[in-house]
Amino acid sequence: MPGPLSDPRPGPRAGFLDGLFSLDGRVALVTGGSSGIGYAMARALALAGARVVLLARGEEGLRKAAAAIQSAGGTAAWVRADLADPAEAQRAAGEAASAYGEPDILVNAAGANPRPPLGEQTLEQWGGVMAVNLTAPFVLGQRFGPAMARRPSPGHRAINRIVRSRAHTARTASACGPRSLCVISNSTRCPSSRLR
Repeated sequence: MPGPLSDPRPGPRAGFLDGLFSLDGRVALVTGGSSGIGYAMARALALAGARVVLLARGEEGLRKAAAAIQSAGGTAAWVRADLADPAEAQRAAGEAASAYGEPDILVNAAGANPRPPLGEQTLEQWGGVMAVNLTAPFVLGQRFGPAMARRPSPGHRAINRIVRSRAHTARTASACGPRSLCVISNSTRCPSSRLR
């Protein structure tokens, strides 16, 4: 895990930028937050002042990630859930909201991308990928998005889906991963007026 949540920017510039981009008082929910890009996003949000809830499958990884953020001065809680199960996603949404309140920021960083050849891919694999990459962001976005859009306070409300450039590249050898990411990439381009 990276080191302390220290601000590397010296001088008066730091205070000016903090005023513009501070997330003090905000709550962020980050799926896939125990490792990789999800953890990096969670750590960055904590550095900016947000209280962060990490959501992932592995309890040990969640404990370590939350402890690393906490020991560096951030505020973090965690919820264990398998987002391949929509019922688990719904349960996790309620549990996450009970930690620090309804989130202002939702980062969908969890993802699945098995790569068997198209002819060998099973319906079970397809369904699992779609559940994690499409259904879970839908469940969480439906649960939290409308309330985010209705809040009167300006700014710092966001729903973000982490996708790679391969989401927009045709790859017949890997059927479901890129297709699901392409769909979610386009479906999250939605103005807040459409969420209410």
